[in-house]
Amino acid sequence: MPRSLVSQPNLEGSYYAMSESPFSTGSTDVIAASTEEGLIHFSIDRQRQHADYTWFRGDHCNFNPNRKNLRGAQDMVAHVLHGWLPETPVISPATRIAAFGSCFAKHISAWLARREFAVLTRKDGDYNNSYVVRFGEGMVNTFALRQQFEWAFQGKRTEGELWHGYDARAFGYDEDIRIATRALFDQTDLFIITLGLSEVWYDSVTGGVLWRAVPRDKYDPARHRFRVSSIEENRANIRAIYDLIRTYRPDAKVIFTLSPIPLVATFRPVSCITANSVSKAILRVALDDVLRDIGQEGHAFYWPSYEIVTDIFDWQWMPDRRHVKVEVLDFIMTLFESCWCQGTPRMTLDEAWARARWVTRGLPRVLEKHLLPLVGLWARHRPQLNRDKPATPQVTITEDDRVGRRAIEPAGLSVSTQRSVRSP
Repeated sequence: MPRSLVSQPNLEGSYYAMSESPFSTGSTDVIAASTEEGLIHFSIDRQRQHADYTWFRGDHCNFNPNRKNLRGAQDMVAHVLHGWLPETPVISPATRIAAFGSCFAKHISAWLARREFAVLTRKDGDYNNSYVVRFGEGMVNTFALRQQFEWAFQGKRTEGELWHGYDARAFGYDEDIRIATRALFDQTDLFIITLGLSEVWYDSVTGGVLWRAVPRDKYDPARHRFRVSSIEENRANIRAIYDLIRTYRPDAKVIFTLSPIPLVATFRPVSCITANSVSKAILRVALDDVLRDIGQEGHAFYWPSYEIVTDIFDWQWMPDRRHVKVEVLDFIMTLFESCWCQGTPRMTLDEAWARARWVTRGLPRVLEKHLLPLVGLWARHRPQLNRDKPATPQVTITEDDRVGRRAIEPAGLSVSTQRSVRSP
């Protein structure tokens, strides 16, 4: 049962904050507070908080969780996924899935394929000649995605050279590929569409938007332009994609996601970090607008991978600050599988959470009180340990390792080895 928090006055003038646990059987915890304080007191996951009593809070009031509310895997369901999940898992081994869009989509496809779900957009699948398979993770803007649906379902074309592969090679409206793409879409029960960015290059003569940037040798200053697409444009594209799916695949469902992967560069005269914030915000607002319009139809959903990566973890990035650590991706997909897929995930949700928290410098709750003293002890004594540390001997791995022995030999001694490593 989803969490809701509603505040209302009682007859004596006190204020009640009622929080309904998403894992309870419907019992309600009520905490009263005197209006003389000007505050209402409430509890989220047994963590006491308070808010201003003055304001009417409507039928839905979901307070922002603090760090203590986000210490466990199940906390993601209550505080991140609330309002975005199906009533029951809908993905079975027979559900045919097409996942494409931003580069984050390849993680979804790869994970579900390894779990032996029916992913039609596999690189080694029957539809591997389709553009949404060959270059699906490179279709990072909503214009490119809409073009594929309109071309496949309606045969619609846009003049000009707009579609380029990873090596800048141009691709056109090959009829065999269109038929293959149409066949893929006609077989799909669940579309997982990942949006990437709102910065686009376009042809000022035809108005067509390119898949990605303009190849250097094709750039024509008289016709190629750059701009930041608007919320309204992206809203229209998302809605058109949804309407096409509902028209030609009326029983199919759609899960939209927003890729957390930031821009590698911006073509605006501002910093890439600030431009990326705008690029993601435009897509997130446009997507939310559409979902509020169509959500009640029960065919479109949102998976908040963007919020999980950017809001839940602190050290989530690899050194390039663009790619998410593998353990975080594994947690996101384990969480997705737990909520959306029938069957048992490869690892438990708690295990995936512990691994993700460990690599992002956020200790799991059950380990904190035991490991923090050890971490502090190590930090206090590290200078002394470094001063007293003996010279590191060379460790040579020999054939004896095959029977479980290690031969430690003086540095410089010539021996026959497979490889050498430093001792820990």
